Amino acid sequence: MEPTKCPKCKKLIFKSDTICPHCRCEVNSYIEEHTCINQLGEDVGMFTGKGIPTLIFGIVFLLLACLSFGTDTTSIVVFLLFGVVAVILLVSAFKAMFVNKKKGVCPYCKSELFLLPVDGEANVKCPVCGNTMKVTKETVETQFEVNGDEKLSKEDIDEYFIAVATYGFDLCGWTYWDSSVHHAEGQLDRLQRATTSDNMFVLDYDEVTKTARVSGEKDDVYIVNEHGCSCRDFRFRQLPCKHMYLVATEMVNKNQ
Repeated sequence: MEPTKCPKCKKLIFKSDTICPHCRCEVNSYIEEHTCINQLGEDVGMFTGKGIPTLIFGIVFLLLACLSFGTDTTSIVVFLLFGVVAVILLVSAFKAMFVNKKKGVCPYCKSELFLLPVDGEANVKCPVCGNTMKVTKETVETQFEVNGDEKLSKEDIDEYFIAVATYGFDLCGWTYWDSSVHHAEGQLDRLQRATTSDNMFVLDYDEVTKTARVSGEKDDVYIVNEHGCSCRDFRFRQLPCKHMYLVATEMVNKNQ
């Protein structure tokens, strides 16, 4: 699964998610409704404030070149050396001090921006609102995609699984449990086992009674509903078990 971020709440989701388990927005619909593409305007020459030390050194070498000017061979060589260095430094300084930027408008906060030209496309953060924009040679656009190779924290992954569990319980109509129960000790382990096990299956779910039958890892069949499960783990802990989480995550997958 490739990680990305919800275009609305900016929390971790995966590209296979069509509905964000955190804020419940429909991902593709939200992107379509909020996509904005603004054309970049004319080039604007701007003073950057950089290159001033280089400019000073360039002026110094230019003065040295003038002072060393003479008719003998040594003076000419020194003059040329100082002169070449001065020209290189002055050209570099002016390039650093002045740069052409494209005039544009942030697709999020509508602030006026001056952006460096790019080859192809680049992701740039708006200095006003902090949102990431996609900048091309001619446009500045809303950017909802996040590279899948970004480093994920354990906290982000845990928060995602808890959001899935909460969303799944809501879809099942299991209002008996408060979402804080998923933060209890041992719950994340049960939730992750429910999403990774290949030996548990939801046999059926009755929408009227909000009850499911689940085939466990040892082929035992358990009755799962809003108030619990017939398995030993639930009877002992009185907290949602992996069979309940399996039903909840299946409901989320079914709703995607």
